[in-house]
Amino acid sequence: MKTKTKVLASTLSIFSTFTLCAYGAAFQVNENSPFLQGMAMAGSGASPDDVTSIFNNPAALGFIKKSQIYVGSSYAFTHVDINNAKAFHGTLPNPENMDPVTGSSSQNNIVKNSPIPEIYAAWKLSDLLTSGISVTTPWGMTSEYNSDSVVRFMAQKTSLQSVNISPMMSLKVTKKVSIAAGVQVQYLSSEFSNYDGSAFGQGDHPTDLSMDGWGVGYLLGLMYHPFSNTYVGLSYRSKIKTHLSGNGAMYVEPGPIAPPINPSLPYNSYTSASTDFNTPAVLNFSITQSLTGKWSVSSTVQYTFWNTFKDIVISTPEGYAKKTTINYDWHNSWFIALGTSYQLFPSLSVRSGISFDQTPTPSSSRDARIPDASRLTLAFGASYKLLENLRLDASYEHMFMMNTSINTTQYIGGNKEKNTVSANYSGSADIISLGISYKF
Repeated sequence: MKTKTKVLASTLSIFSTFTLCAYGAAFQVNENSPFLQGMAMAGSGASPDDVTSIFNNPAALGFIKKSQIYVGSSYAFTHVDINNAKAFHGTLPNPENMDPVTGSSSQNNIVKNSPIPEIYAAWKLSDLLTSGISVTTPWGMTSEYNSDSVVRFMAQKTSLQSVNISPMMSLKVTKKVSIAAGVQVQYLSSEFSNYDGSAFGQGDHPTDLSMDGWGVGYLLGLMYHPFSNTYVGLSYRSKIKTHLSGNGAMYVEPGPIAPPINPSLPYNSYTSASTDFNTPAVLNFSITQSLTGKWSVSSTVQYTFWNTFKDIVISTPEGYAKKTTINYDWHNSWFIALGTSYQLFPSLSVRSGISFDQTPTPSSSRDARIPDASRLTLAFGASYKLLENLRLDASYEHMFMMNTSINTTQYIGGNKEKNTVSANYSGSADIISLGISYKF
């Protein structure tokens, strides 16, 4: 069964992505529509006859005029740097007696460029019923530091990748009201690595744990068309709890912490690993208003329930550290977007937008694994009708990340080791997107 799961995960790996300091707040990926990204995702839950909005609001299916399929992808060019980093590290027999960590105090591009693919489809079953499916990457992050970075005992590589498959169905209650529900089937894979041992006797290999698993949640949506030029959407995506399991190698140099099981191995122990991981619920409220036959404006207010993401407890029963807790205790956050669209010609429309995405990370628990910051995004986009039923979408976004810093102390491996890290972060991202839709 594990082999089949890994084969399926490999098949879906094209949808893997990251979001750290590049896309949505923390590890949230809001960019899931080349069409809507041209308005900075404004109107994401109230976009009529737009199949790319159904993950943000499944009730948009009720206002789909024809069956359609959409394939799109974004590519993010990220620029995230760490500077002025300082770290202290202590370990058994006295973790409180910390020594300064030597190494590099700065690094350019701690995150890598990344694709963000998506697929949507909708089928008109009748005037009342419409079914649909979305395949998206709503969560993801990757940060990776050089092996000589002074933060290496707190974090070396942190990765979360997701694939969310959501079948859904809408019911047109009246000509003006659509309701919908769907199921989220979500795959997550993760990797956590950091160095262990003495600050002066660092091992040759980082401790590295890889885990994956599947979780299930739901979507609910309502879309209201009160006037001929107005659409209002309200939707809720549930929290998904996923049990991640896997294995990894745990290494420290030979010594009193964990004498090698086999001196010929480049690690002290090989262990199974597991944790429960929550991706948060999301509430979306959107409005689209047509001002003239050619010009419309849109807005979105989105609330993400990050308070369910309090810590990560990783169990490693065969390792020298039986359990490691990473404390986060994040707060809920807001995403606000405003955008506009104008029909220049019958075959060409243009869009623009601006959004603000609030970080959920408090300064008290912001760490080197997720040194998140609030961000402001400016977006531009266009759509060109190639044929009567074939449309090409393109967009460009520039994301300004607020400068941020960390000053955090963590205990690792059940208080066997202690880390204190301070550092400054800065960055930005440029995202280009292309998508194509076909109606039938």
